[in-house]
Amino acid sequence: MAEVSVPLLLSLFWPLPRQAQPAPALLLHLPIQVEAARGLDAPATLLRRELTRLFGAGAVAPDGKTRIRLTLAPQALTRAEEYTLETSRDGVLLRAHEAQGAFWAVHSLVQLLEAATRVPEGYRVPGVRLRDWPESPFRAFMIQGAWSPNADDLKRNLDLLARMKIRYFALEFGPQVVLDLDPGIARGGRFSKAQAKEIIDYGRSLGMQPIAYLNLLGHLERAYEKPPYTDHGGLMIGSDETYERFVFPILAEMLEVYGPVEYFHCGMDEAWELFTWLSEQGQPSADLLVRHIEKVNDFLKARGVKLVIWHDMFLAPGLREELGGPVGPANGGPPQNTAAALARIPKDVILNYWFYEPLEAYPALDYLKRQGFTVWASPWQTPFSLVRYAQARQVPTMGTLWTGPPGCFSSRTYGPVTAYYAQAAWHPGAAPAERVPEPQVLPQAVRATSAALWGRQTRAFAGAQALLLSPDGQQPPTTLAWPAEANRAPEQHAGVPFDFGRAAHFPALRGNEKALAAGAPAAYVLLPGNQRLELDGVNTNRGEDQLILYAAPKERTGTNIYGVEVAVSSTGTVLGITEYGGGDHPVPAGGFVLSAHLGTRGDKAQRLQTLRPGERVAVFDAAGNWLGGYEPGRLWAALPGDRTLRLDGVDTARAEGALLLYQPGYGEGRTGTNAFGVEVVVQQGKVTAVRKGAGNTAIPADGFVLSAHDGAADKATALSELKPGDAVRLLLEKGGRREDLAAALAGRRWSMPVNAACTTLYLVLATDGSTHPPALLGDLVLRQADGTTRRVPLRYGEHALPLGSDVWPHTLQPSAWLVERREEQQRCLVVEWQNPTPEVPLAELQIEPAPTALEIGYRVLAATAAVK
Repeated sequence: MAEVSVPLLLSLFWPLPRQAQPAPALLLHLPIQVEAARGLDAPATLLRRELTRLFGAGAVAPDGKTRIRLTLAPQALTRAEEYTLETSRDGVLLRAHEAQGAFWAVHSLVQLLEAATRVPEGYRVPGVRLRDWPESPFRAFMIQGAWSPNADDLKRNLDLLARMKIRYFALEFGPQVVLDLDPGIARGGRFSKAQAKEIIDYGRSLGMQPIAYLNLLGHLERAYEKPPYTDHGGLMIGSDETYERFVFPILAEMLEVYGPVEYFHCGMDEAWELFTWLSEQGQPSADLLVRHIEKVNDFLKARGVKLVIWHDMFLAPGLREELGGPVGPANGGPPQNTAAALARIPKDVILNYWFYEPLEAYPALDYLKRQGFTVWASPWQTPFSLVRYAQARQVPTMGTLWTGPPGCFSSRTYGPVTAYYAQAAWHPGAAPAERVPEPQVLPQAVRATSAALWGRQTRAFAGAQALLLSPDGQQPPTTLAWPAEANRAPEQHAGVPFDFGRAAHFPALRGNEKALAAGAPAAYVLLPGNQRLELDGVNTNRGEDQLILYAAPKERTGTNIYGVEVAVSSTGTVLGITEYGGGDHPVPAGGFVLSAHLGTRGDKAQRLQTLRPGERVAVFDAAGNWLGGYEPGRLWAALPGDRTLRLDGVDTARAEGALLLYQPGYGEGRTGTNAFGVEVVVQQGKVTAVRKGAGNTAIPADGFVLSAHDGAADKATALSELKPGDAVRLLLEKGGRREDLAAALAGRRWSMPVNAACTTLYLVLATDGSTHPPALLGDLVLRQADGTTRRVPLRYGEHALPLGSDVWPHTLQPSAWLVERREEQQRCLVVEWQNPTPEVPLAELQIEPAPTALEIGYRVLAATAAVK
């Protein structure tokens, strides 16, 4: 079987390996036999688990047809963590310097096997001869898990780190773990100690080692709190009772959770509030900080654990003049007054230096080393520059993200950061030598991260036949005996055959466009999904956490680097997004720039970060009149007496003075509103209930709820005057005309006959434009031959993405997975529906679109049914 090209071969692995050569393809026959040398039981257990995940129960057997061998070869592979992976006609040979290298060999093999293609004889796997080892022996990454309530999300994050060959993981639980000391101080998504320990042990099973992490000074929003031991933004470190009754018992219990560890990271950064207060009380801030560190260090050292803390409270801003260059975060000057503690804390405490700007040199890192400390270095979104600088000095590194799962998975800003760091720490020479190579590395980092997070977890196909359906209705289905006729499949992704040549397309309704006039009284903007962002000013200086619109006669924004700026054309089209480090953006002719400061809150800047080039933005005045950009579709409620009310939003939190529409599938099935308003239930076009001063109304499956806040006096009054039985319709205003919403939606309903008893349905969906996730696109309606009708809500970001864009899925969904069609440069999601009654034929599929589908369009690209 033919070899694959080197570029294609390299694209299967991340971090990019040092040596990789193509070899003849491997034909993998199930079941698989795994043989492991003595001392490699743990990597072999991981391999068996991964093979079962990929190929199903029974994929591994002692007398398997294909053999995978794990062996130790320290004489041939002399570097720590070095390994080789070689495929042949006989199977796969994994060799390693030690057990740690064997774990990395297993993870690389899993990346290779995920590229397997089903053929009649088994699975065809690209052949490879690979040899690899890391640049740095210490590669760590921190997971900010203090606000992550779901154990599966944390485990998926650990899967990603292990796939990226991260050696250590610092998982911060924050105050989530329920402690015996006082169960009542746990906050957020609570975990029992046993549940938290199971997550840590899962990370160990992947071949990584944990670093314990808990804030033990400031950052009480991510730490345990209990008066009188915590106050004024931190621990009351002047009291011995704080340690005996609070700090030490917590440390002891968290050591139980993390198990045997070499390091315990206790944070201790950004304790501004605490030390400012202590200084105001006349307390010796530096003395108290030294005392605190000594107490925590002695407690941990007695248990064989090394204390790690952040560096910033030990440097003062004036150090910049002494070093002749930037020092990074320096929070030890007035009024905190803690920098003097640096000369007095124990030298066996590890100082974790953090600096997030990409620079040629980091003199403060060298300064801390000269003081006699072991130093770690931690970058953020652009890790290459600091990691390379640290590597040249044999300084360990720990990547950071500062946002937790699952949110970090769906962010185009944060999503690739783990992959950036992994490549920089493992093999920095694979990236361009320039100071900021991240933009060039981005496409490969996105591909690797997407495969790890959003790829299908199995390659099994639950059917003896594959029915390739015709979404466009122009051709009859194609039936393939599976896997006997696998070679006839036009395309195959993750073990599922598809035919993308039969797509159905329902384009978005077009709207008007106009340039924003100079001096227009802009008050707010509407982003995709009718997400409203209030402006804090026009053509004025940008303040803390403010959003300013810059337009003619301004030529440039004149802003600093601490923000996010979005350039928008005269037609309302997003031209580009400049994030932290940019600033002073030119104003497009006839267009405008949205500029949001990245302050302590940063909510408006974060919303701008989600925009993509090609998306559309509209500008409005305070009265809701459209001033410029792209005219969005606006919804109206038509009431008796020819009265119409303009809606202010759909399926979102109700703001003061707003009228909202709530559709089936929103939230937990209720509006989630407070009692300060009026809510009207409409079913099949008729009012069935008018609820005044109630709120949180149940949303009917065959209708909707109109919800007006009391602040919208005219709208609330109009709703309160309705009576059961009154007719209420929804109207869509687009392109200068209004039409009945129900009629517009009916014209874009998709349907397709199936008429087969299937176990699983695979539906590939995409949109033309984008909106705010998880906006409802519509319902997938499945009608079975016995009259049963099932509905599956389809949501933007969870079940469909813009075709060809770099938008990331919104949340991890077991029922949806990502397909990347590389030649067509398309990324799309597959909805995988498991039929609860596979013996009953599936008669027909339909998509009943929601209003969002009119605004952004949708496509059914392919559909395949697995038939018994």
